[in-house]
Amino acid sequence: FVVALNGKTEPKDILAEIKDKEKACLDFVVEPAEGFVVELARPTGASFGLALKLKKRGSVTNACMAVALVKIDGIADTHNKDNPAEALAVGHRFVEVNDIRLGFDQMVQQFQTADYLRIVVNTASPLPPSSPIR
Repeated sequence: FVVALNGKTEPKDILAEIKDKEKACLDFVVEPAEGFVVELARPTGASFGLALKLKKRGSVTNACMAVALVKIDGIADTHNKDNPAEALAVGHRFVEVNDIRLGFDQMVQQFQTADYLRIVVNTASPLPPSSPIR
């Protein structure tokens, strides 16, 4: 995550620095994302047991997917009970699903059709509430 640019820490000020065509050099301060990898296998006909939400950033292509709900007795809930240190929680963002890093539609398709998911989860900076997608 970018936490500062040319000494600026407020998002609007960082954006202004990026847009300033007079700047010859940009000095970024970044912090690594916090997270983990989850692998979930789905038996035929079962549900992963997650409600997801979408946070748009200009377009669906630049959207972010996050956990809105972990359903009781679903595959994700079982994973959480078996792996409390890597439990999926509301607000966790999915930054990659089955090697797909960009493209919200393709990530959603993996949840709908794949029998196995490898999810890279980001736990820092939870997203604000929005309507869940199903």
